[in-house]
Amino acid sequence: NLPLFNNATNPCPLCRCSAAGDSTWTDNRANAKWIQGCWTAVAWRAWSGRSKCPLFLVPGVSALTVCLDYMHCKYLGLDQYMFGSVLFLLVYHVMTIGNAQENLNYLWNQIKTYYEKNKTPCRFRYLNKITMFTRKKKPHKLRGKAAEIKYFGAALLWVWQQHTNEALSLHKQITLMLKMNVRMEEILQI
Repeated sequence: NLPLFNNATNPCPLCRCSAAGDSTWTDNRANAKWIQGCWTAVAWRAWSGRSKCPLFLVPGVSALTVCLDYMHCKYLGLDQYMFGSVLFLLVYHVMTIGNAQENLNYLWNQIKTYYEKNKTPCRFRYLNKITMFTRKKKPHKLRGKAAEIKYFGAALLWVWQQHTNEALSLHKQITLMLKMNVRMEEILQI
């Protein structure tokens, strides 16, 4: 009975963040409001809304001792939003091939080339529709299966580097973010 990632009111067992509003989990600033809402074991045990599961009666066990689901938190969580946002920037603002759809078609051909050249084990079968990563009135989010998204970071980094303007601070930050994401996957594969 812990909060689930897909619960809009209370999506995290480790803090009191929300899907939207002042305490949204998407606020990644150092002074984000949800940071002050991070649980301590003592505060969580004193909270009347905590899970009543008998396992939490064991001394030392609290929501903070539960291992979060890496697949949903990273691949089907943060990575979907991050990759969707980078794709949006690429096809709408960075690439100059044509309109957004033409840019996406060109980008998809580049990604397929990367997949073949690097023998990527799990690939998107298609990424030829803008709706694969844009949503009305919601943050950009790449659709896909966890395995497709897991192996997409390296391909996205490669295509991003083909189009980036390293004179721009934002582009440098995105490059670094993508590189660190790829490096983390490499470490996990060891």
